[in-house]
Amino acid sequence: MEGENEVEFPTLYPEDEIVIFTTSGSTGKPKMISKTHSQTTNYDMLPSGKTYNDRPFAWIAGSPTLTVYQGVPRVFCDSSIALEGHNTMKIWKVIKEEQCAWAILLPYFLSDLVAQEENYKDLFMLDVIYTGGQPVDNIHAKVVGVFTKSLGVIYGSTEEIFISILSPITTVAEMKGGDVGKPIPGIEVKIIDGNGNVLRKPENGELCIRSMYGFEKYYGNTGLTDRALLGGKWLLSGDIAHINEDNHIMLKGRMKDQIFRGTRKIMPNSIEEVIITKIGIQNVIVVGVPDKRLYEEICVCYVTDPEHDISPSDVKQFCLEKFLGHDAIDGLGEMPKYFIRFQKLSTLPNGKINRRQLRMDSIQQLKLADQMEG
Repeated sequence: MEGENEVEFPTLYPEDEIVIFTTSGSTGKPKMISKTHSQTTNYDMLPSGKTYNDRPFAWIAGSPTLTVYQGVPRVFCDSSIALEGHNTMKIWKVIKEEQCAWAILLPYFLSDLVAQEENYKDLFMLDVIYTGGQPVDNIHAKVVGVFTKSLGVIYGSTEEIFISILSPITTVAEMKGGDVGKPIPGIEVKIIDGNGNVLRKPENGELCIRSMYGFEKYYGNTGLTDRALLGGKWLLSGDIAHINEDNHIMLKGRMKDQIFRGTRKIMPNSIEEVIITKIGIQNVIVVGVPDKRLYEEICVCYVTDPEHDISPSDVKQFCLEKFLGHDAIDGLGEMPKYFIRFQKLSTLPNGKINRRQLRMDSIQQLKLADQMEG
């Protein structure tokens, strides 16, 4: 208009940086990762329609950039409300009143919904719920047919955004623990051993990722970037996985979460997925605690459903029936040594279980600080 100052907009290119995201900090101090216009807008993997998504704006899963360029209405509450656990049905009421078609809900929230299953009589269901960020199993899949028509799993990272998607399932029986589906178009994956050799199906090793949307660097940290990237721009994910015969990525856990009991390397999820099947166990996390003789021992941290009173002795007896200890061929086995009941498991701001804090809490309760190195 006349009299107004003219504004000169800058010339922009697809390779120009548009935003800097932070990682969740689940493996340590949060890292900063810059993304270009091209990297943040070349994704069209999720359904249309009004969605509920309470992930923080600073994280890739909650970025308003996706909402704006896709033009999809978004409903959300503060992330901390869902973390409190007792607001589950209040949030569900918001989802219903806003008539959302689908939602991104983390596994801990799905567990909270499942706990309300018997009391839920409403006919309202979402078309699909997408989840991820933590291991997903048949317990979480119980939301299907009650709160949602289908359940899909997204595997991604701030470095690579979307990596794979497990197509929505419509029955509980279809869910296989650790299955995060096939890589999306534009993503390459390979599994390597400790020497960098590519492994065959279905051997477990570290998952490496290469993308046309390409992770390039950690902002202001060239040293960390160099350690994360292999030749050919392959990114070390830090996840242990294998590729099954259907070309699905099957996650087994984090490299940093491995427990070194003597000469045996133990993945916590191999124990967690057994203990969670005990009736009355709401959540379980297995951590390694220091041991002067074996380097680490196995500690089970668990939370029960409110109506169940399950003692550490009860869980130990359950494990004695499921795991080998001294009777294992190497005399070590996977039988846990310690069992601790918690009222609530420590979480990060994004809702993921804070394994590092939980390990420290366990060490403190077990009075094992004197056995820590250093």
